[in-house]
Amino acid sequence: MKNLKRLTGPIIMGVIVTTAILISGCTKEGPQGPPGEDGEDASSQCGTCHDVSTEIQAKEVQWASSKHKTGGNFERNASYCAGCHTSEGFIDVIENGNTSMVASESPTNPSPIGCKTCHQIHQTYTPQDYQLTTSEPVDLIVGDEPADMGKGNVCANCHQARDPEPLPQPGGGDVAIESPYWGPHHGTQTNMIAAQGGVEFEGDYDYSTGPHSDMEGGCVTCHMSDPYGDQAGGHNMSMTYAYHGHDAPLTSGCTQCHEGEDFDFNYGNVQTETEELLAELETKLIEQGIMDEEDHAIPGTYSATEAGALYNYLFVMEDSSAGVHNSNYSEALLKNSIDKLDS
Repeated sequence: MKNLKRLTGPIIMGVIVTTAILISGCTKEGPQGPPGEDGEDASSQCGTCHDVSTEIQAKEVQWASSKHKTGGNFERNASYCAGCHTSEGFIDVIENGNTSMVASESPTNPSPIGCKTCHQIHQTYTPQDYQLTTSEPVDLIVGDEPADMGKGNVCANCHQARDPEPLPQPGGGDVAIESPYWGPHHGTQTNMIAAQGGVEFEGDYDYSTGPHSDMEGGCVTCHMSDPYGDQAGGHNMSMTYAYHGHDAPLTSGCTQCHEGEDFDFNYGNVQTETEELLAELETKLIEQGIMDEEDHAIPGTYSATEAGALYNYLFVMEDSSAGVHNSNYSEALLKNSIDKLDS
């Protein structure tokens, strides 16, 4: 036994020394290999977009004061709202082809509509990053035909009417309105321009498209024309700006078709006439107890005519252009609704 103990010590020491030698041998660097191919210069790649110009900075400044940034209510991140109120929700519905604009889930860290909402930022790290997230024609939630507004299709996905479920049908059954917020929701611009989605009562006035329905660039042509600082146009997208104490119209996109120094949005008195018709229909809806003075529906059960007239009033009002987007369609909706309520 004593002899075994005498042998164990040297054996263990030998194992330790051998292991150390092996490890030492494994960690020694071998001869240097041949040089690899040169990589792509990261600065050069990024510089294709992030160059010395101020173009991106200018667009960011315009966007920072836009309603997309300041008034988009991006905290409304429930899946039903997130598709249009958050950047993450919009990308979700576009990638999943959800034409109802309802996101598959509620974003946990919502952000406002921004660069990555509309553009394919940092996907290729080339100028292709400026490509739009989508430019496909839009299958309208309320409408019979897809709306194709060119570059404006990315806008059209959200700026369209919603189905109040049920949508009143001319000559149809009664409609139960359960909420004061019943209606087409906010932003009916695409439907107005495309002349689709209103409650089209038979009457003396025809429902038709207008000159703006065929504009190749759609919304972009006017709303993103040459900017006035960060107040209008460009990536601010507003159509008015403050000028010497009053609101001035941004006409840099309009004058491509409308010539003349005196041009404004009330071209041919279209806004004046539309606002007068809206006021007339509003008065009738309030007098008949269908709508309150805050433009809210009064919950109750109404005939298709009553509910349809209310829907058309809200449809034209929420378009927010006072007839500019499509005077033909807005006039027909309002006048035929007024006549129906009078009959």
